[in-house]
Amino acid sequence: MNRLHLYIIALLLSSCSSRNKEITFVSGEKTIASIITNKKSISVGDSALVKISVEKYGEYPVVLVIDNGISPIVKSVPNKKVTVLKLSGNSTLHAGFYSLYLLQGDNIISQTELSVIPGKAYKDIKVYTGPKTITANNQDQSMIVAVSEDQWNNTIIDGSPITITSRIENSQALTEQILVKNQIAHKIINAQENKNFKLLGISSSDVVSKQQRIDFVPDWMKSLQINLIEHYPVANNRHFVKIKTNTVTDKNKNIIPDGTFINFFLTDKNDKQSIYQSLIIDGIATCYVKNPKSANSYNIYAISSNGVKSNTLSLTFTEDLRAIKYKWDKNKLVIGPLIGQLGESISDGTEVVITDGTKMLIKESLRGYTTFDLTSSNLDISKLEIKISGLTREVRRNE
Repeated sequence: MNRLHLYIIALLLSSCSSRNKEITFVSGEKTIASIITNKKSISVGDSALVKISVEKYGEYPVVLVIDNGISPIVKSVPNKKVTVLKLSGNSTLHAGFYSLYLLQGDNIISQTELSVIPGKAYKDIKVYTGPKTITANNQDQSMIVAVSEDQWNNTIIDGSPITITSRIENSQALTEQILVKNQIAHKIINAQENKNFKLLGISSSDVVSKQQRIDFVPDWMKSLQINLIEHYPVANNRHFVKIKTNTVTDKNKNIIPDGTFINFFLTDKNDKQSIYQSLIIDGIATCYVKNPKSANSYNIYAISSNGVKSNTLSLTFTEDLRAIKYKWDKNKLVIGPLIGQLGESISDGTEVVITDGTKMLIKESLRGYTTFDLTSSNLDISKLEIKISGLTREVRRNE
């Protein structure tokens, strides 16, 4: 008996006492009485009769306490040999065991129990699913939990059947019944081997729930292969190297989801490294690498988000420029035409350098030509050299 109960009883007893009389719980002549109900169990919301039989009255009044574990009810007991009190339906809206006892002072002189059974499923079933995404590896698991309540928010009685209907994509629907245990119904959902999804519905009689979905997603990739699709092996940055991965799958041949990152690492002959980031689309990641401006070699490999490394592609690029040509136009040095391996002008924007060994001027080519006006230049013309894409040529004033 907690202090709150005793306080409530004290207030009730005080209404039966004179204002000048102090309430104390002391031993005295005890009441001899018994309490029984007309039923051992009732459904939630039903009423019950409580019979109190008094054989002998004691010194202090007797009260009836009805304790449902949530909000106890205290009723005074009339000074009669036999009293029948009605426990109304409004008093039995909480399912569970009700403890009924006669209390005199701080002594329980008689007690009994009444079982209040939950009603039928009434509201939409509350369903909890998680995780909603699991790996398609025959190992991961998810769980679906259903909580069904009656109209007074009591969970339905243990042993009540709950129907679970599930369907995987184009397969037939499967139906099974599970029983409520410890106020819930639950089922373990095992992962499939293939990328897929499962739809689930929960029902009980005419009470339904929201549809649930569990997705079986691919596992991490186990291997990675890259392939050379396009490669023009000349140092001309009008062109690109095109590289694709194989169709990337997990160990069960499920295609890895779109949006998965693949990083391509490139190292040239000078150990300069570049990183190109790509995304898997329809199971394949594609990478475009611009050809170098001058002769070079590339080593390229890919690494997945989970650390799987691919094979390495080794690529070589030869000089595109056939030769360096130039002519003088008074004090202007006109360099060109700069002709590539196929007889075309080399790429616009190719860097052209003239130097006397200590100082230099840099310009970019346009349509195969570059012109330097040396009228006011402080370069030593007798020592000039032209450098383009790794090639060098000395300049003579009389040429």
